[in-house]
Amino acid sequence: MFSSCFTRKIDENYAEKIVKEKLSIAQDVKAQKLTGGFSGAQLFTVTTLEQKPVQKYVIRFLTHKSLEERAKGIYNFKVASRAGYGPHIFYANKEEGVVIMEYLEQQPITGRDRQSDDLYIVLAKTVRTIHHGPKFEGTFDPFRFIAQKIELIAAKNTGGIPLAKIKNIATKIQTAVKPFVTYTPCHNDLNPSNLIYSNGSLKVIDYEEAAQGDPYLDLATVGMFFCRTKRHKDLLLKTYLARKPMPQEQARFFLMRQVVRFGFALWYLGERLDHLSLYKTVPSLSQREFGLEWAQGKIDFNRVEDTIKYAKVLINHALKNIKSQEFQEAVKLLTNK
Repeated sequence: MFSSCFTRKIDENYAEKIVKEKLSIAQDVKAQKLTGGFSGAQLFTVTTLEQKPVQKYVIRFLTHKSLEERAKGIYNFKVASRAGYGPHIFYANKEEGVVIMEYLEQQPITGRDRQSDDLYIVLAKTVRTIHHGPKFEGTFDPFRFIAQKIELIAAKNTGGIPLAKIKNIATKIQTAVKPFVTYTPCHNDLNPSNLIYSNGSLKVIDYEEAAQGDPYLDLATVGMFFCRTKRHKDLLLKTYLARKPMPQEQARFFLMRQVVRFGFALWYLGERLDHLSLYKTVPSLSQREFGLEWAQGKIDFNRVEDTIKYAKVLINHALKNIKSQEFQEAVKLLTNK
């Protein structure tokens, strides 16, 4: 009943074997391992060598998850597939911990794309489609996530990471936004690597963190990673709402962007627990300076020092925003204090 993927090494040869077996492919195929993610899943592309046109698949092994987690993840993958904003699923089995899906060709998002309103309109409409679509299984609370990561990191913290300050600020934001939260289907990890933008359309991949949650977390994640100007932030929110945002909605959007920064920073640090001493020594770059290094190819997220450097950038940027008048006004608006 259970797949041998629990007892044998998962590598390119095994990925080829599983895809051929589950999809009844007679011809030879070639697998290539995908790297760079922190989810813990092992991913491979598998390409047919003789069929015309060539067929390409992605196989995802979820064997690092419990059976319950695999069942939830596969259910959410299928929700996105049926709704049309996720890749098509050819095969999935929770006992085997395997998902085989279509391969989506990623086109780089260029500087011209980022200057065009079209990108932010399609981002907003895609997020809205997810939030108004079928429910995902489970729930996700970003504030509980932050608290758990702080507890994990605190046991290893060698100093320099302002965990107490992050905890206090997160609590203040949670108190401000809590009365306004209504749960919807959320992806909960809309970083650029999970968004496939091609020819003006967008598809979303990786649903391991998908659950019912605060829609402003997804909006804030997209806003943090993509919107470099106030105009584009305003366009994203206005398009998503299909109307002019109310001041309370703008306040939530701003506050949740800081939550996203803390969340991603703590996630990166949680993956590098044995190297937290580097936090003191890596350069304190601005977000713009880090972005320039990234654009110049100087940043490699497989390199420990660079992931910790990025975490520091995110934390420092959030702390800078929290000192601003905009933060004070947002909290005051939502709490009436």
